[in-house]
Amino acid sequence: MDGRDLARRRIPRRLLDRGGVRSFLLGRAALWRKPRGDGHLPHAGRGPAACIRHPRRATAVAAACGWHRDRHRRARRRGAFPSGGGARRRRGVIELRSGEVVLRVDPTDGGRIVSLIVRGVERILPKARARATAPPIYWGCYPMVPWPGRLAEGRIPTDDGEVRLEPNLPPAAIHGLGFDKPWDVVERTATAVTMACDMRGLGWPFGGRARQTLRIGSSRLDLELEVGEYKRPGPAGLGWHPWFARPRIGDLAVRLDASEVLVVDADLVPTGAVRAVTKHEDLRSGPALGDRRLDHVYVRAKSPAL
Repeated sequence: MDGRDLARRRIPRRLLDRGGVRSFLLGRAALWRKPRGDGHLPHAGRGPAACIRHPRRATAVAAACGWHRDRHRRARRRGAFPSGGGARRRRGVIELRSGEVVLRVDPTDGGRIVSLIVRGVERILPKARARATAPPIYWGCYPMVPWPGRLAEGRIPTDDGEVRLEPNLPPAAIHGLGFDKPWDVVERTATAVTMACDMRGLGWPFGGRARQTLRIGSSRLDLELEVGEYKRPGPAGLGWHPWFARPRIGDLAVRLDASEVLVVDADLVPTGAVRAVTKHEDLRSGPALGDRRLDHVYVRAKSPAL
């Protein structure tokens, strides 16, 4: 029985079948050496005291070590470790600057805006101050695609029958599939970045691909979001979900020219009805935000919202 037969017990068969492990003999100075007696464990293969107590086990271990080194050598050439072999490289946060505006975007965390600093003041709620982190919908500013809002029990009616999606905030499926998935950077300049996210393989039966562009100027932020390339007819909706940081001193005033909101049920899913805003919900005069709790969908709103 040669070294190859002995190593077969521990080396993956796919390597043995294609000759990835060679049989070899181990001499006296191979794997094991008696310690000096002072707690020092010397490296294998050094000095005349080295010997092999268990030839079969030694052959298998030596072959396994050779395969392990080759595995990491291949991983370094690819730029990432294989599954289970260590940390995978992640792209860093992208920073865009223009005048007194600094925008930071994380493609690996849902392609979201993680920071927006204007004149030295942070305008976006950071992850550290989010009221919850699972699912990651309570911080930053992230794209909602291929649907915004909530789908009751993840149900989507279509001409071919009902489609069921896995609820990510039971009992509803909320805010699409892209907010917690990595986005690929398509193009980047000093003041703009374009990213894309493939909907195929994310549980969306219609396929498709989403694309967003974020562009800053000295006094503005432009956002573009689109979805297309469906493999069959299906619904689509999109938007952004910003979480703004409230100032530490003073209050915010919000103005929105809209007189109606959608009616929602106990799970905040729209029923299809529309009603007039209450005094507490009316933002047409630009009132201070105060202690208002607003989680509404304003309809037929006129631009801009300030």
